[in-house]
Amino acid sequence: MKYSAIAILILLTFTTKAQEIPVKKNEYKVISFAYNSYAKPKFSNLYQSKLLLASDMYEDLERNMSVTLQYSQMNFIKNCGIEYGIGMELLMIGSRFNFNLPTYPDETSVRLNDSRMKVATVTIPLHYVHRIELGKRFTLFPKIGVDAKVLITNPSVGTGIYTDSLNKLNYSVGFETTQRYSNGPFQNVFLNGTIGAALTWSLKKRGAFGLQFSFSTQILRNTLLTRINNIMYKKDGEVVFDSNRFGGDFYYYNENGQLVYQPPSKTSDFLASNKMTHFSIGVSYLFGK
Repeated sequence: MKYSAIAILILLTFTTKAQEIPVKKNEYKVISFAYNSYAKPKFSNLYQSKLLLASDMYEDLERNMSVTLQYSQMNFIKNCGIEYGIGMELLMIGSRFNFNLPTYPDETSVRLNDSRMKVATVTIPLHYVHRIELGKRFTLFPKIGVDAKVLITNPSVGTGIYTDSLNKLNYSVGFETTQRYSNGPFQNVFLNGTIGAALTWSLKKRGAFGLQFSFSTQILRNTLLTRINNIMYKKDGEVVFDSNRFGGDFYYYNENGQLVYQPPSKTSDFLASNKMTHFSIGVSYLFGK
């Protein structure tokens, strides 16, 4: 009984001492700017198009890229923390493709003008972050979590691009989103799994500068599609191809012997899938306590 009382007294003493030691809590605010390099676009397997037939249509296509400005907050208990915030991303999607005209198979390959269409998204990060003190005012913050990207650009907006006055190429470029097999309520939301880290260097007075990098890949099966349509090509001032009047109009007799008018047929639009997987590198400034 005496030994039990001593053991209980020792346990109570250690518990009291532990309660006197405060749990280390920190809160950091982070402003970051990052450059993102996206996976190279590819022909969409969701649709088939007979309009662009060149085998090298993706040969000169550049990777998509974007820049992100983001504000986030990291809350720590001891060395375990959660990061959350909001940011704005400007995604620049290349629209340079090569194609041959279906009506003129011997026509030299026509290249759509090199341009980059801008698409804006709101980014919402949610990460688990661990803090590792490296000494000499350096701290490493490895992180893992998810990022939601919400498309805020109207997908139906397109633009025309022209060459010279005689050999004129006019087409429209726009964007649309699709989920596998059907659109849903989150068709403009891209959910990505993210892993990365930030290495920071603390200033003597206040704050810290950081270098950050991450890799992100899609979780939600959603696709951003580049739509190219309304293509008109002029040669020597004459229209030789119009995607909206591909087949031409004609009359024919139906089964009842009646003369029926067939309006011009239209080609299917070309769709290129832009995967949201990307690598990111950037700088950040941390302040807080």
